[in-house]
Amino acid sequence: MEPLSEVAIQQMDPHELLPSGVPAGIHNALVNTLGIDPDEVTLAASWTDLGIESIDMLDIGLKIERAYDIEISLKDIHPVDLLEDSAYVNKETHKINEQGIALLRQRMPYADFSQLTKEPYTYNFDQCVWTVGLLKRYLEHRGVKFR
Repeated sequence: MEPLSEVAIQQMDPHELLPSGVPAGIHNALVNTLGIDPDEVTLAASWTDLGIESIDMLDIGLKIERAYDIEISLKDIHPVDLLEDSAYVNKETHKINEQGIALLRQRMPYADFSQLTKEPYTYNFDQCVWTVGLLKRYLEHRGVKFR
């Protein structure tokens, strides 16, 4: 099977899954906003890997909202209030305590915390939790169906 061209991917229904498992709508939002190599967009790619800056998140979020006719709450994906709360994070070491991990799991049931729990520091959050896969699971959690 020949790989899909970028033009073909841009024209796909956003709900269609690419061979990589990434939904076309997420793929297109990331590639169009960041101007990155389309092959970099995998489910395991972290926001750090893709070079996503906080300013990019607004544009990416708006494109995903339009593609899936859904409203995204940044707080659902970026729990900065919890990650900056001294009740859950040691301010000197940046280590997230067990209560913080439990609250993250409760607030973000669609997130994969398996890597973060091995080294539960706030500075690992962007590499371990914020991934393309998180965006897909978040949308599925919100009722978006992929095919």
